[in-house]
Amino acid sequence: MATSNKLHLLTGGIGLGMRQLSKYSKLYANKPTYVQPFTLAAVASPRAMYPDYHKVYKESQNYDEIHLHTLSGSCHFVVNLVEQYPDLKAKISSAVFDSPCHIQGIPAALKHLKGVPEGITRPLISTVFRGAITTSDTFVREALLPGVPTGVIYSDRDKVAPVTMIEQMLESWAEGDAPASVLRMKTNSEHLLTMRDQPEDYEKFVESVMAMAKKPAPKTVDEAEGVAIPLVA
Repeated sequence: MATSNKLHLLTGGIGLGMRQLSKYSKLYANKPTYVQPFTLAAVASPRAMYPDYHKVYKESQNYDEIHLHTLSGSCHFVVNLVEQYPDLKAKISSAVFDSPCHIQGIPAALKHLKGVPEGITRPLISTVFRGAITTSDTFVREALLPGVPTGVIYSDRDKVAPVTMIEQMLESWAEGDAPASVLRMKTNSEHLLTMRDQPEDYEKFVESVMAMAKKPAPKTVDEAEGVAIPLVA
């Protein structure tokens, strides 16, 4: 049964385990929160074969509204999630994308985090992760959540999600028939380190985005039938 509560959906970035993600989830302390870590399996697997999409969708059915907080390469997961479950997309009332990166940023991330040479990982991107190239292109090319207040956190020093790519993406989001409603937080931190470097500013930015949340359509309930009926003005 749906409730009036809001679900805070946190999708993690590459290299971030549950311990690191718990620092982000504390932004939503005492609020319903679901944490979805980043996995390479999500990037490599066909959407229909990866079970976590349905797990998130099932959890979302308990809520009327969703605040989305996505880190780094989890943009791929989010694109697949809302394409597979359009009714979940309709519940998203606000969103924050921290250091959003194209799948082509993974080689730079693995080199930075693990010292893996890019010459090894780049051929894998074009073969094993071809589906993720498509979702990344979709995310960068057009606004995923048109009309939804969306905060984007990015940096001049980010080698995984370069500032030129982010600003070109934001220009694309502003064009077309369904532009995004974007708030920007530009910093001087490395990839995904703004939360560490500027915790108070980070929290205030997230709160400002949530304060602008698009409200879900009001509903009444036909008690005799137990069916939610949208109000008509």
